[in-house]
Amino acid sequence: MAQLLNRLRAEERIGGVEFWHSPERCGWLTKQGEYIKTWRRRWFILKQGKIFWFKSQEVGPTSIPRGVIDVHRCLSIKGAEDVINKQHAFELSTYSETMFFIADSDKEKEEWISSVGRAIVRQSKRYVCARRQPAVRRSVAFLFVPGQPKEERTLHHSDKSMLFVFV
Repeated sequence: MAQLLNRLRAEERIGGVEFWHSPERCGWLTKQGEYIKTWRRRWFILKQGKIFWFKSQEVGPTSIPRGVIDVHRCLSIKGAEDVINKQHAFELSTYSETMFFIADSDKEKEEWISSVGRAIVRQSKRYVCARRQPAVRRSVAFLFVPGQPKEERTLHHSDKSMLFVFV
């Protein structure tokens, strides 16, 4: 009975995403626990606006994720070496929490930041138009909120650690 209940809860969080094939990004990351702040190595998969994690990289249709993050809930992703004093660290912030991850290399960290950052942009319904100005590497986003005038937000990012913020 408990397994069936766990499976139903997992299916609700999965939202019909077939995470077991053709992911946008996948790989090993070390994640800090939500309640007990120990670090555990997990297999992560980014697909269709969701980040899934598993104990093993052997993932199939019957696999149940240990956790799921809806990218549309994410506000920012950025490097966090200085925050937690660990190499190759980055943080992902939502309205309710900040999660920390550690990649195996700086290259992996930057690739995850870039991939999740792009997914945040795709999933944001308020992000309508962006244009790049190569000299300053800046994106201008026009936010349309019903009943409010257009609001312009400038999103700054560097080549090393992109920071995407949507409020």
